[in-house]
This record gives sequence, C-alpha cells and structure tokens, in this order.
Amino acid sequence: MITPGLSRISRLLATAPLPWPAIHVAGTNGKGSICTYISAMLEAYNASSYRTHLNQKQISHGRFTSPHLIDRWDCITIDGKVVDEGEFKRIESKLKGQNAGGGIGASEFEVLTATAFKLFTNAKVDIAVVEVEPTSGKEAPARAKPLVTTLASISLDHQEWLGDSLAAIAREKAGIMKNGVPAVYGAGVQVEVAEVFETVANEVGADVSSFRTEFGTTDVGLPVHFSASRTASGDTASADFDFSTALGTHERANAILAFRSTWLALQKLKRIPKSSAPLSELGLLPHYAALVQSLLAVPSQVTNPGRSQMLSLTALTGRVEPVLLDGAHNAEAALALRETIETRFPDAKRRTWVIAASSTKDVAALIKGFDVETVDDVLTVEFGEVDGMPWVKAMSAEKVSQAVREVTNRNDTECGQRHSLGAGVESGLKAACQASNGGPLIIAGSLYLVGDVLRLVRRAEKRLKRECAP
Repeated sequence: MITPGLSRISRLLATAPLPWPAIHVAGTNGKGSICTYISAMLEAYNASSYRTHLNQKQISHGRFTSPHLIDRWDCITIDGKVVDEGEFKRIESKLKGQNAGGGIGASEFEVLTATAFKLFTNAKVDIAVVEVEPTSGKEAPARAKPLVTTLASISLDHQEWLGDSLAAIAREKAGIMKNGVPAVYGAGVQVEVAEVFETVANEVGADVSSFRTEFGTTDVGLPVHFSASRTASGDTASADFDFSTALGTHERANAILAFRSTWLALQKLKRIPKSSAPLSELGLLPHYAALVQSLLAVPSQVTNPGRSQMLSLTALTGRVEPVLLDGAHNAEAALALRETIETRFPDAKRRTWVIAASSTKDVAALIKGFDVETVDDVLTVEFGEVDGMPWVKAMSAEKVSQAVREVTNRNDTECGQRHSLGAGVESGLKAACQASNGGPLIIAGSLYLVGDVLRLVRRAEKRLKRECAP
C-alpha cells in the first residue's frame, strides 16, 4: 500500500539519471486536471507560431498522474500519448526485480512511480509534469528538484496518512516546496491553508513572489485577466485574454493554476521572456499574443476522462443519451460535481445515480455533497479489484445504499427507487439506463468506478465493431 516517504523510489533509481526538470503538482482535488491542462498547454506551445518563428525546438514532455483509469500504464504519457504497454511492462518488471533482490520494500505505487521516471529518462523528455503525493515531503528526492511547484485545492481526505485538519493536510502537501523554486496556489484556498503555505514557503525559501494566480502586464506583457472581462488595446488588437466562460468555477480555478505553472516553466526553460518589452522591437508581439490566447483556450478544449465527462453508453446498454461520469470521491469534489450537474441538467425533476465508494470514504458526506434528492433513483454498486493497487477496497453496495437512505429521508412517500447491486457494475449501469428512461444519469463516487465503467464501454465498443465488420 501507499506509505509515507519517497526514499524507496530514490533507491530504485539509484543508478538511473533523472536529467529532466519537473512541474510538481500536489493537493487534494484537481491535481489530475491541472496536470492534463499543463501537458496540453505545452503541446499548444509546440504548435505555436511563436515557437516556429524563433526556430525553437519542440518541448518533449512526460506526465504522471494517479490513479490509472483503464490500464495500469495509462497514467503515464509522453508527448500526450499513453506509453507503450510492452515498454512499460519491461521496465516495471526490471524494477520489481531490483525491489525484491535489493530488499528495498517499495510498494506497488512506488514501483509505478519509478517506472514512470525511468520511462521519462529513456524518452529524453525535456520536462515532466508529475502529480506528487509528498506525505513526508521532506524525503522527496533532491535529484528531482522541480522547476515549479503547484498546489491544488485542499480538503479533508486520506486523513489516516495526512492528518485530520486542513492545516495538517496543507503542511504535508506543501512538502513539495523547494528553496528558490516558484510555488503557485489558488487565490480561493481557505485562510488557514494559505497561512500554512506561506509559512512553509518562508521556512524553505520558496519563491513567494509567484504565489499570485492573477496576472497583470508585468507577468506576461499583456493584460491577461482572470476575473471581470476587459479589453486589451494597442498591439494586441483589442483581443480578450481570458479563459472561456464555459468553464465552471472549479475548472476555472484549475485552469488558472495550470496557466500560471506553464508560463513560469516556459520562462524557466528560457522559451519566453519575463517581460514582453523586447518583443515589439523584434516584431514578435503578434506571435506572443497568439501563444497566450492558445494557452488560455486549452482548458475548454481538453477532455479529462472521468472528470465531468459526458460519456456514451450506447454500445453497452443501448441508451442513446450521454451520461455524466465523474470520479468525485470526497466532499469538496462532490460540491464541484453538484455545480456541473446544475449546469448540465438545470430543469431536471428527477435524476438517476450509479454510486460506488472506497471503503475508507465518508460516503454520507459524498451523498450530501452530490445533493442526491429523495425523489432521485439511486443504484449502488461495488467496483472491482484495482490492478496494481491491492490495498484499495470497495465499500459494500449495501452500506452505500444505507447512507443514501439516511441522507435522503427514506420515510418520504415521494421517493425514488433504491437498489443495492453488489459487484454488478454492468448490471447496475443497465438497470440505471432503464430507470432513467433517457433522463439525467450520473455515475460518481470513485475514480475506480470510473475505470470499471470505461473498461466496460471499451469492451462493448470493440465487440460491436467486430460484429459490424464485413
């Protein structure tokens, strides 16, 4: 299982160079989305006229997030593509041998992390975007000193490892901060969390000047703004430099952190200047402005599997209407999903839910956060074994169902149906599609449930493709 400390990863990679710098991302919610946005923004830089005009080489980038969704290796990408299964298994097998033979005692997760790092080195990436669980971050390998550290939102989760208060969890997450390294966190974090971040930054000598998440002309040389809309002028041809209004509150917060982190990294890599002053002299300002716009457009163009994802179940269940699939698994993430539901299904009188949860979760807080109503139909299931993560167990479907009944006042006569379907995720999806009759259907509670659903859909689509082949 996951245990505090990363020293065993260092031992696994003791003889392997880690020449690439990294953007480290920690926090409770939003880490995966932020990492995905950053990777996509690096791709947008690669595709930019700014880069080609200056004849700069493309930036090769790796990304490592956790957990995987469908396959154990899909949490590792290089240049936006999932790594090759065969190469992943070859390196993983070698590291497992080192782990056993050297008596290192690394967990499955630590071997996975080491495998990702080795893959990045072999691919000669220029930078890696790494989702970090620092726990006792003081032990993080010095060899992997980051270019930028980014802290996503903080909420109560994994208290058994991180502490039972926001301040305690924030201090653990802040373990990624390093001397002289820019640190970014959101303007919307709780007061006690911000205080901890600032205290830790002062203790380790992190670059506190980069804590702001709002930009002005001194940051990018253009009036980029993340609040009220305003119009740029002059050489920027009155372009509007802001994110798409289609983003929800939490998506926007993650997008701001990703943009800020990417911009700092590009500056550190000497791809863009810290000021736009010389750009107008070189005739680069239009290219520079186009680069800013392309990075800001990324969050509204990227699909994050299992995060506010509209998914077709047609091949699996015959349902025509897409369903909402989200891995929200703690109270804060549940509130973010509630906002998404209110936006996607504003006039819904009744909704249908498929819910599963890990055994350690406060499922009542999840149900309250989702705002499951008495009239809603709820089917509870249990996700299956998680490949490479044997310590993860599903909460019994009956226990989840009991929490639903308690939270939604099951004595009400105007109530929806409740069914506990055990380990039958596929039967749960089919029953939910029938119960919803084309109405809003939400699948939530665990990223492991998301993985099961995506695997089922992939299998069904492959079967349908074979059946339709001439």
